[in-house]
Amino acid sequence: MALGLAICVATSRPWLDTFKVSAGRVLLIDNELHPETIVSRLRKVADGMMIPFDDIADVIEVLSLRGRLQHWGDLLLTLEEAVSTYQLVITDAWYRMLASGISENDNAEIAGVYNQIDQLADQLNCGIVMVHHTSK
Repeated sequence: MALGLAICVATSRPWLDTFKVSAGRVLLIDNELHPETIVSRLRKVADGMMIPFDDIADVIEVLSLRGRLQHWGDLLLTLEEAVSTYQLVITDAWYRMLASGISENDNAEIAGVYNQIDQLADQLNCGIVMVHHTSK
């Protein structure tokens, strides 16, 4: 779903053939997969949508944080120079971007995390999609 949304934003196509999107650059931040795996998945989704990969290759940027995780606060600093560069930022997986010691079950702590995410969206003037994996 998230990769399909990324492709729609990159190509200005309606998401799920229904919802209008604001076209622009997309940043995929993944903290579990290797870059080549992410690109392979992106190619498969583009193929399934009958969109040539070349149409999105220069518009969707992949940032793999595997092995060098960053929590939301650090990500703000990392992306500080990217102001107004992206229309959409997709992060996968949400739970791996929590700072050490933050409990997913603590409402106040999670509210603080969402405040950081709101700050990032405001700073970048873009939408943020967070992929969250359910318990395994």
